[in-house]
Amino acid sequence: MTSIEYRATDSQDQVTLDTAQCSTLILRALSWLDKNGSVENRVPVANGNEAAFSFYQKFGFYPRRTILEQKKNPLK
Repeated sequence: MTSIEYRATDSQDQVTLDTAQCSTLILRALSWLDKNGSVENRVPVANGNEAAFSFYQKFGFYPRRTILEQKKNPLK
């Protein structure tokens, strides 16, 4: 069974959902977005988690762009 782990960035709380639960959440979210006039939806996928692409492709999401970030050294 595939699972997706969610951890809020400011919390140690952790929730693990199976694929069926994740699919239900995505479908509900997309339905809400459609009903409320959303015309473009995006899902960020972290570098190294390209395996998530196949999950999101089931809902019509496809990789469209790559964004590179530069982290400055805070000690300089």
